[in-house]
Amino acid sequence: MQLLGGYNADCSVRNINPLNTALANTQIVATLAPQGDVLIEGVTITSRGLQFAVKEIDDLDIELRSNILRDADGDGFMKVDEEINASLTRQLFLFYYAGSNNGHVRLINNLSYNVTNLGAGRAVFRLVSRAAAGHNLPDDDIGLFMANNTIIQGDDPVTLAVENDGWAPAYYYNNVFVPTDPSGEGFTGFGIYNDYGDTVVSNNLYGSCNCNDSNHEHTNFANLSIASLDAAKFVDAANSNYRMLPNSLAVDSGNNSILASLPFRDLDGAPRLSGNSVDRGAYEFSTSDAAGLVTTTNDSGAGSLRAAISSTNNSGTITIDKIIFNIPGTCPRTITLASPLPLVTDSLLIDGFSQTGSSPNSLDRGNSATLCVLLKSASATYALGVSSASAKLTVQGLGFGGFSNEAILLLGGTGHIVRGNQFGDSVTGLGGTVVLPANTYGVLVGLGARATIGGVDAASRNVFADSAQAGVFLGSSANFVQNNFIGLTASGFYAAPNTTGVYSSGDNNVILDNFIAGNTDDGVTLGSGATGNIVIGNTIGEKAVGLCFPLPCQPDYSMPNGGNGIAIDGASSQNKIYDNLIVHNGADGVRVASGTGNRIQNNRIDGNTEQGIDVAASGVTANDDDADPNADNLGNRGQNFPVIELARGVDATGTVRGSLTSRVGQYDIDVYLSNVCIFGNLAEGARKVGHASMTIASPSATGVGGFVANVADSEGLLNRYLTATATDAFGNTSEFGNCVRFTDRIFADGFEVP
Repeated sequence: MQLLGGYNADCSVRNINPLNTALANTQIVATLAPQGDVLIEGVTITSRGLQFAVKEIDDLDIELRSNILRDADGDGFMKVDEEINASLTRQLFLFYYAGSNNGHVRLINNLSYNVTNLGAGRAVFRLVSRAAAGHNLPDDDIGLFMANNTIIQGDDPVTLAVENDGWAPAYYYNNVFVPTDPSGEGFTGFGIYNDYGDTVVSNNLYGSCNCNDSNHEHTNFANLSIASLDAAKFVDAANSNYRMLPNSLAVDSGNNSILASLPFRDLDGAPRLSGNSVDRGAYEFSTSDAAGLVTTTNDSGAGSLRAAISSTNNSGTITIDKIIFNIPGTCPRTITLASPLPLVTDSLLIDGFSQTGSSPNSLDRGNSATLCVLLKSASATYALGVSSASAKLTVQGLGFGGFSNEAILLLGGTGHIVRGNQFGDSVTGLGGTVVLPANTYGVLVGLGARATIGGVDAASRNVFADSAQAGVFLGSSANFVQNNFIGLTASGFYAAPNTTGVYSSGDNNVILDNFIAGNTDDGVTLGSGATGNIVIGNTIGEKAVGLCFPLPCQPDYSMPNGGNGIAIDGASSQNKIYDNLIVHNGADGVRVASGTGNRIQNNRIDGNTEQGIDVAASGVTANDDDADPNADNLGNRGQNFPVIELARGVDATGTVRGSLTSRVGQYDIDVYLSNVCIFGNLAEGARKVGHASMTIASPSATGVGGFVANVADSEGLLNRYLTATATDAFGNTSEFGNCVRFTDRIFADGFEVP
């Protein structure tokens, strides 16, 4: 479901500004489990026109981005909330998890004010995660993510701005939550009651924080507390203008290195990072004009990009310099480089979207970006580079092609941002079509550099196409690669293969929410000892946009990578593969050739040519006594898979009974629906339907333990096949085990029940 504001009358042009689309006195009610992800963007909802509650959002993303939510009355929420849960009433936005808890809620760049008559102690935004028996959510999954929102307390002095109640990990960055009560009495900016999952509260401005995280790590840093609305220093709060004055504590004081990257623009559509740091809240205060202006496509001389970079390197300012473009002529305009541009030594934003005629993408799954400034190589080995530890480079709205090494080289420095760009494929404008020849790499991050490539919103999406090696190469630690098209054309429909989509040899990198498809070899490779990487929420082996003709028909989304969906080798260990869709690939879904502790859970793995999970890169690895020390040399130490002995129930619910032979210790047993059941255990896990925990307490090196798991699936389980994986306490996940048909217990021999 999508509710997207900002379109013109014939829907040919969209400008994401919530003031362009207002819904007044319009009831929006969502109480059932949606049949797909939910995105609400660029809309003002006013005059008691909002009733929104979502339940059972397993495996779904719910995102509110760049909206204004105002003049809402809690009295109207009672009935809506009661349909979800009778005890959860009168809150503005209620998100209620059930089942396996693989859904995510993201709130980015929203403004909410004048919310009245909420229930005492209730919240404007509330996430309640209530898992079904035996289900869990991994610590590193993102249950609730909030960045750069401004929420003004309503008329109830004990109303919460946001509450996370349950098992979902939560992250709060750069938000402004302030009281309207001048005394601030009873106001709580955050209410966090996490029974499961870590919490990060960073660089927020709020009245107070009732932050209780009972079981897991709670990180709270760089937050500021204010006692009243006046202390926030809004431009004109009396008239609902919640932009910041230049002397506000929120200006230039946010966190630039948030978990899932900064929004591309603020609520007004202005670029983020106007100063040295992002502002807190939904609006960015503009602090400086451009330091460099590009007026020609010449490689050098006055008005060139080369001259502008040299000038900003020598500017001596402490804030971020900015280069903008005003090149005469029609789009696209091509700058051909005979040699690499000067290395950036300062903090610099190069804004290709400043060129007249250009615009960022506004489509959640497609790509509507118009690029007007292209960089091509005549003999340059790379285009843009950083080697200084003090440099911070942001690049947006440019096209790159033909560079024999990499288009962008990041060696040193932190906080780099590469967003809204295109590497390879072609660009079409009024001036014609320009082919961007293959680069060897799109972006290469090495040594001590730390970068965000892509971002949380559609405008930040990069396109990585046609690279002779990897679209993105991560040779350093703590980078984010998010929400990009990797191996696809800009349209998201056709293949434009890199050899490898993303290659990481660094540690603790996050590869999140990308479409990775059509690459010649693997979609993602973790190699050369890569440790602690998180690959989460990606679609690997499907195109972003499925087309079909004639209508009506079922769109074909299949777009396999030629090799594995994800390959882990080079003794890479302690990596986490969560919540990905891994389908159709030419080899295994996930292959662990070497390295241990690679946790592979809650993914949807289906329709791959070989195995769903292969832990030794040699086909099905048979179970053994699991005590042989030679097994430690195999991927995930050759962890044995569980054997399902019985799968019974009625229609959509039931139980699975089985056993596991393995070493002494604790194990997670994850049960999956399998669409294929072939002799030799070539099962896959199309989606998770159950979970159990078990312990093997044998006094010897190995033992046998039994498990019983409750299973459920809304589409029904009867006469379908189930399989399972085992994951030990060190994170070693097994291959999928034997597949067993789920049967009606009524017809079991002797009418016995598990």
